[in-house]
Amino acid sequence: MTTEILRAMLYRGSEVIKEVGWVIFDEIHYMKDRERGVVWEESIVFLPPAIKMVFLSATMSNATEFAEWICNLHKQPCHVVYTDFRPTPLQHYVFPIGGSGLYLVVDENGQFREDNFLKLQDTFAKQPSQLDGKKNGGPKASGRIAKGGNASGTSDIYRIVKMIMERKFQPVIIFSFSRRECEHHAMSMSKLDFNTEEEKDSIEQVFRSAIFCLSEEDRGLPAIELMLPLLKRGIAVHHSGLLPIIKELVELLFQEGLVKALFATETFAMGLNMPAKTVVFTSVKKWDGDSNRFIGSGEYIQMSGRAGRRGKDERGICVIMIDEKVRLCNLLFQLI
Repeated sequence: MTTEILRAMLYRGSEVIKEVGWVIFDEIHYMKDRERGVVWEESIVFLPPAIKMVFLSATMSNATEFAEWICNLHKQPCHVVYTDFRPTPLQHYVFPIGGSGLYLVVDENGQFREDNFLKLQDTFAKQPSQLDGKKNGGPKASGRIAKGGNASGTSDIYRIVKMIMERKFQPVIIFSFSRRECEHHAMSMSKLDFNTEEEKDSIEQVFRSAIFCLSEEDRGLPAIELMLPLLKRGIAVHHSGLLPIIKELVELLFQEGLVKALFATETFAMGLNMPAKTVVFTSVKKWDGDSNRFIGSGEYIQMSGRAGRRGKDERGICVIMIDEKVRLCNLLFQLI
């Protein structure tokens, strides 16, 4: 159940709570979330002392402080257990927008590759007009402008996805920080096709079965009609604005290996156990309701954690698309 449902049960004094012995809070770092954090906090506060709790997180930086709060709140010990072990090591690459290749900056052993980093800086230095904006106050190339296309008519997103497929790095999750960008990038892949005819037939069969329960009118909705051509080519979109039936369908096809390139918002990295071989960040900035800020290390760890399938991949691959030379070194150290 969601934490909101648990809180509602506690508010009502539900009889079910009396039968509960343990509550496991996954993704406990959500307590820092501006909107949902209060839900997690109140659920923990209102739980009866007899109920034992387990808190899981890959990105909580103040675990000891949190444990002390639990001890003071419920008057019982709280043990912090942690590990740095990762079954599938990660390689971190940077793709300079407007550039022509991938630069390995941190290898699978966690070693910083200074030689490649210097080459990356040279790439930015050689393209000041594209990456740093015009000297007389011109805008920097960022967002859809930088990723939307170039003189050849192909976008950076298009080129990087094609490169990933050619290197057999699929399946890939491409993270964007807005629904509109997810859909825009997915639609720009119209010339790419990653599935065989047999896979396309399987997808169409599953799709028809999934929407069979809908009314004739609902089946004609653009949100449903436009999805099938994408899915048949091995491309999909996943964000909170999709119809629930479409989200479930995309998740099912992704798990079955029929979706090779998934364009998703950061919600896909929360609570869903659906890893891929490669993860791509289309930006290192996000709008948080107040400002357009750089993503934090916790957010990066959470999303990059989708890269690398245990038992299937020797290593996971993370690709960061960067369109600014500013703070490049500090930013990489902060994230990785």
